[in-house]
Amino acid sequence: MLTLAGFTAAGGLGGAVVQTAEAAYAELDPAAQRLTAELLLRLVTVDEDTTATGRRAELTELLDLDPVAQTVVDRLAEARLVTVDEDTVQLAHESLVTAWPRLRALIDDDREALRNHRKITEAARIWVETGRDGSTLAAGSRLALMQAQVESAPATLRLTTVEREFLDQSAAEERRVQAAAVRRAKGLRALTAAAVVCALVAAVLAGVAGRARTDALAARDTALSQQMALTADELRQTDPTLAGQLAVAGYGIAKTRDARSSLLESATGPTAARYLGGPGPTAMAAATDGGLVAASDATDGSVRLLTEADGRLVRTGTIAAGAPGALVYALALSPDDRLLAVGDTTATIALWDVTNPRSPRRLATLRGGPQHAIERLAFAPSGDELAAAGGNGVFRWDTAEPTQPRRLARLPATATTRTVSYDAGGDRLAFGTDSGEVQLWDVADDERRTAVLAAGDRPVPALAFAPDGGTLVTGSHDRAVRVYDVTPPQRPRLRTVLDDLFELYVTTVAVSPDGQYLAAGSSDSTMRVIDTSTWTSVQTLPHPDVVTWATFTDDGQTLASVATDGAVRLWDLATALPQHTEAPILDLPFSADGHRLAAFSAGQATVWDTTQAMHPTPLAESVTAPDDAAAFSGAGDIAADGELVAAGSTQGDVHLYDLRDPLEPRHAATLGGSAAEVFTVAFSPDGSLLAAAGRDNAVRLWDVSSPGRPRQLATMGAPRDVVLDLDWAPGGRTLAAASADSKVYLYDLAEPAQPRRRAVLDGLDSYVYSATFSPDGDVLAIGGVDSTVLLWDVHRPDRPHRIGAPLSGPSGRIFELTFHPRGHLLAGSVIDGTTWLWDVSQPRRATTQAVLAPTGSPQNAATFRPTGDALVAGGGDQVIRTWRTNEAAVIERICARSGDRITKGEWRTYLPDLPYDPPCRRDGTPA
Repeated sequence: MLTLAGFTAAGGLGGAVVQTAEAAYAELDPAAQRLTAELLLRLVTVDEDTTATGRRAELTELLDLDPVAQTVVDRLAEARLVTVDEDTVQLAHESLVTAWPRLRALIDDDREALRNHRKITEAARIWVETGRDGSTLAAGSRLALMQAQVESAPATLRLTTVEREFLDQSAAEERRVQAAAVRRAKGLRALTAAAVVCALVAAVLAGVAGRARTDALAARDTALSQQMALTADELRQTDPTLAGQLAVAGYGIAKTRDARSSLLESATGPTAARYLGGPGPTAMAAATDGGLVAASDATDGSVRLLTEADGRLVRTGTIAAGAPGALVYALALSPDDRLLAVGDTTATIALWDVTNPRSPRRLATLRGGPQHAIERLAFAPSGDELAAAGGNGVFRWDTAEPTQPRRLARLPATATTRTVSYDAGGDRLAFGTDSGEVQLWDVADDERRTAVLAAGDRPVPALAFAPDGGTLVTGSHDRAVRVYDVTPPQRPRLRTVLDDLFELYVTTVAVSPDGQYLAAGSSDSTMRVIDTSTWTSVQTLPHPDVVTWATFTDDGQTLASVATDGAVRLWDLATALPQHTEAPILDLPFSADGHRLAAFSAGQATVWDTTQAMHPTPLAESVTAPDDAAAFSGAGDIAADGELVAAGSTQGDVHLYDLRDPLEPRHAATLGGSAAEVFTVAFSPDGSLLAAAGRDNAVRLWDVSSPGRPRQLATMGAPRDVVLDLDWAPGGRTLAAASADSKVYLYDLAEPAQPRRRAVLDGLDSYVYSATFSPDGDVLAIGGVDSTVLLWDVHRPDRPHRIGAPLSGPSGRIFELTFHPRGHLLAGSVIDGTTWLWDVSQPRRATTQAVLAPTGSPQNAATFRPTGDALVAGGGDQVIRTWRTNEAAVIERICARSGDRITKGEWRTYLPDLPYDPPCRRDGTPA
């Protein structure tokens, strides 16, 4: 866990910063102090509900108040109270609004006046940005309220020159409008006839102007939507949950290609339900089932209690700060989730009964503990013992009687202790210190130190036992995670050191209940999930600030984390962890019902259960070629019924595997006929025929209606170079063969034993990697090295003709094309790692719908799930990626999994020109 010292080192906001603020303020003369108060209020805004939050102000706005303002701004920036860029100034940390008593007092003096004053500021800004457009001036009751505000405003709320000009111009325009109204009334009768004519002319002009305004608004919305997409894409690297909500908002403004791309990306990959809290160093404890989460709030020293309701966390109760200025850095829940131990910076440890989280009840204050801040608390698995790290050892209490805790023997240390943990049996305890030392103790009977481990020479703030008790994991300020075998307590040995995970120090570690995963968090604002079978990182979970604590809940299905932004995040590991294969993916076909997916790689094939499209799970171990046969080439297909898989080999054979018992695939037959590598394999729609082709330029056809007794029917020639792809038309009568000779060959297979070539399609200048039929069989899409896609009308296969212009966009070769089951979308996997989506509902006017983010390695395969709800792709990075393709379903998913919705402050940061309109409701449904 991140300690007080660690947080200060990381730049956290606490008492030291407030002291710095006061010191900076005290150094100013009285006139500068008055100006400072005025400038600080300019950096705050008050909402309709009188909530104060930070505001970004133009530097020119502040300088307009007083020439000395630049000096004051520089002083505040030196004290790290504000941040300044070329044009704007803002508070360095949002929590200054509440944490700095002086600023809070200034705001509290008259929140309503500040709120009304800010309305003038914003109105004047809009007036200037629109070129001082008269239509943006204040009028009527709005102007009257602003004028009344100015007359009664305190000295700290003076107007700038621009604000004064805005009000003066508004008043002048109001007088002009009133005078014009009087004149119009006098001449109305005499001008009736002329007014009719003018109205007709005006109607025409208004129509033109209206269309121009509509076009301008549409252009504005398009630009704003595209900017929001870029913002969401960047923010996804630090706060994917907020990025998802911004992507939904951007898509709602205008359904641009960029907005759709960002939206689809936001529902794929790791996202967490976040539940906001006060910024600062945050401690957390969570029940094993995830039904109760306790998290500290650094803004007021309280602990908030969150409970699960309808799949979401809701704030149920609060434990107030134990003393003024006290902050909580250590929390621990007893194994039965009835007791909560709270340790704060005043060295106080309190036991609370949280059986009823709505009304937590203080049971006792533990005596005889550390004299300094409590760094970490841990209950023994029995719940009868509590240990505290902090000071010169580990302090323990017998908590069998929570109202009368009894102090146990202290475990001494030569350096300040940072963290403590019991093993699963409760017989052993480990703690880490500031000196890099880790001590192991036997506490079953008499306290006895069994070993001392040297975990580097930097502080060790994190350690955890694996569930089996035989492994101990530590995290250090030297950025390393160390794994020890502690099976022999007296002779532990270092198993491995993971020193390339983080850029800054390790703050927390946790092991999943089944021991399969290790979670490690860092002050570099990331958390890594590590597979303990290989000790390799399988996922990075981004955070917007320093990660302070993490723990597994819900039987290991959820990972809970907190960072110094104060938010609790719940990561669903079923969706957060990628689905990996053991080798680069070369082909990814579905069964007809979409319930099975076969992933083919060089040397192996794996069948996945995709009943839940977004959570594919492997059905069995990977299938490989028979011992005496050549290795799989990576070409393969799965039959429509999902019970038969065909895998091509590097020496011309095709192997059939019976999957009727998916847990034990059975080799059914080997199809020969060639000695050249197989590049493509395809079952007919009804599964009775199998076509295969490759390096020898020929296409072979087999009857596999009886998989154990396959029968070769024909061999088709014609291609002048290797055949790279095969695809059957929906009716099963036509087969397309894409070749490296830049052509696609259409074969009529109405009589499979007597195939007949129907047509040859050209148009590309080099290899054709993919040819695929639309669901109705009327359109064939082809793509390859040329980075373009051609659409052909093959309604009459003997008379094909091109449709529309080539589809362009990708910057490299297109490996595979796939139609959506409804036929309105076409997807392409590209060598640069991107996956492209085109709208081909009108083939002659096809448009790009979305570009899904590059993976960093080639995307070799892409296919729509036959049910139409998902697109799956895979390639060189061995990851199966799944995107939802229905935008409404994506938005519903994002909102359901976001937790707390975007705040007003966040909205102003990213959408300052639009009124607050969160895309998700409080209950997690789309707005």
